[in-house]
Amino acid sequence: MVFYPMGFPVEIETQAPDIIAAAEQAWSRYSRVSDGKPVRIRVTVSDERKSAAETPRVEFAGPWMSILRSSADYARANLSSGAAEIRVTRDVASDSAYFNYHFLKPLAYLLLAPWHFAFVHASCVARNGRAMMLCGDALAGKTCLAFACAQRGWTFLSGDATHLLHDSPDFSVAGRPFSIRFRESAKTLFPELATWTAVMRPNGKASIEIETDRLGLKTALRAPGSHLVFLERNTAGIAQIASMTTDEALRRLDHAVFFGDAAVRQRQRATLAHFASLPAVRLTYSTLEGAEAALRELSLGGA
Repeated sequence: MVFYPMGFPVEIETQAPDIIAAAEQAWSRYSRVSDGKPVRIRVTVSDERKSAAETPRVEFAGPWMSILRSSADYARANLSSGAAEIRVTRDVASDSAYFNYHFLKPLAYLLLAPWHFAFVHASCVARNGRAMMLCGDALAGKTCLAFACAQRGWTFLSGDATHLLHDSPDFSVAGRPFSIRFRESAKTLFPELATWTAVMRPNGKASIEIETDRLGLKTALRAPGSHLVFLERNTAGIAQIASMTTDEALRRLDHAVFFGDAAVRQRQRATLAHFASLPAVRLTYSTLEGAEAALRELSLGGA
């Protein structure tokens, strides 16, 4: 079957219904946006007994990527050719959350990237059809600010991963708009999340994950970019926006280049350099309300 994460085709070949069910759980809401041949993943499921539980490790060697959990549970992909194979035991295949998180999703996204996009660890929201990428460290408040914007009428594209499309003259980005994930602490900022329960994820961390349509958010899969916004959260003070040079923006984005052979890395860097030519700013803020207001002014040509 063919699925379309972020709108790009991924062909999965398997005889195991559990694998198709896992892929449907991950990507059934995505429709095809991009043309081109699919990347291909072949999945084989064995009846071997599961070995002692381990967190899989990921390794890169030139164009090759491996996900290694045990001699019976592993994956190997050629990022240049867009082809991969996964072999797992039946109990791993039947745990769709674990299989998706550790095997299927990372493999598919890393196969798609050389052909279609560069990753950035950023939230993304759009206003008047133009997208702002909210970048920053793990405590900068990217997801919470994106949600605060969406509550005020912005279009939500992504909570924690944004994809910068290769060879895009209008700086188009693709998101993952159909769910949003919060830390438990977000309930102190958003009382409406009080009824949602945090669930332990396969990485051992608890979080609240909610389908965005259940929150009434307006969503989009694609939008042309307008700004790169690098967040810095303070404990007090009004929200302030300061311009950032292209060189500094590119330096902050360059850590996203971490896999593939020389040709793959070169294309990622070319895409990041292209997007770094967008207007880039530093947003220092202490409240979500102040930050959203500053972004709204920025979208109107202010700041």
